[in-house]
Amino acid sequence: MQWLSLFRKPPLAPVRNPYIWALLSNQSRRSVVNAFGVKEVSSATVQANFPCEDKYSAVALGSTGLSCGVYDGHSGRTACEYVSQALPNHILQQFKSLREGLHGKQMDVDQASETIKKCFQNVDDAFCDVSMEKWHGGDVPHPVVEEWLSSAVFTRTWEANTGCVAVNATCTPDGLYVANCGDACAALITLNDNGEDTVAMLTEAHTGDNQKEVDRIHREQKTNSIIQHGRVLGRLQPTRAFGDREYKLTKPPFVTPSPDVHFVPHDTNSTGKQYLVLASDGVWDVLDEKNVAKSLREANEGENPATVVVEAALWAYGRFTGDMPPPLHPDIDQTMLRGYMDDITCLVLELDPTTHDSPSTPNATPTSLLDPVDI
Repeated sequence: MQWLSLFRKPPLAPVRNPYIWALLSNQSRRSVVNAFGVKEVSSATVQANFPCEDKYSAVALGSTGLSCGVYDGHSGRTACEYVSQALPNHILQQFKSLREGLHGKQMDVDQASETIKKCFQNVDDAFCDVSMEKWHGGDVPHPVVEEWLSSAVFTRTWEANTGCVAVNATCTPDGLYVANCGDACAALITLNDNGEDTVAMLTEAHTGDNQKEVDRIHREQKTNSIIQHGRVLGRLQPTRAFGDREYKLTKPPFVTPSPDVHFVPHDTNSTGKQYLVLASDGVWDVLDEKNVAKSLREANEGENPATVVVEAALWAYGRFTGDMPPPLHPDIDQTMLRGYMDDITCLVLELDPTTHDSPSTPNATPTSLLDPVDI
């Protein structure tokens, strides 16, 4: 039948559902950077938990760099709130100290990667100790710790057992350092002029479903009983995370915050649009990197790239609810969304290697580039 051919041709531009787009527009942000190899950073988030257990950050510090991250909490949001504030600030402060000692020379990749790993561990140590009201000093910025010490959330020791996975990209004049622990992941996408996209996952999910992680844990613990049914002790899915103190009482711990770190040099030879996509598993559970690239390529001119990715994830979740995104389904109570989808959070960095230098007017203190979404 001739009319069927209409459905075989991709539309010239995607037609947006106005209800979804209105929802996402209220929970999306974007900011022009034009430094450290980043043209723009955009964010979008949709909650399934009440309150939402995802957070994001985009923090710049002087001529040091830009630190962006997506954080996905579990068993509560306390760890996620803490890490989203402490980690980017701590990394930037440590990178600032490194760069000052180099006197203009390029940073050593191995040294920078080890610094990021130490920052992950320092923030985790501080969170667990502050949560247990035992903090006595350390390498995490004091204002952050003092703010949390004065907060009522730390009146109960169980706060230390909340957890958080993270993916972070620290953008510097030398290149991008991408680090993750847990199942928040990153993809590098290039939309080439010839229509053939180049996509690559820079990270892998650290969960009990990852055989490499299972082998690592069993090797460290000298027993094959730690991972049960794809989970740590049959309970916790991520094998690397902040918080989750109850899994860190042994040496070595069952769960570690230690990240994998990947260095991505600025690609000045690329002629296509380059994107670094950071997202919680709310995206990666239903979209792979090729799906994400497809959604970015089909975006209308001027649309928020992160919003486009999150919208694609919502439609993917709709496969399980009659081809309708769960937040729009008339028979799904909004307070019960977690039974049909996960919190979805995405940061998209549009890369521009020609702007890899520091900003012309650098800020002297860490400055957030994206306003938070309070959900």
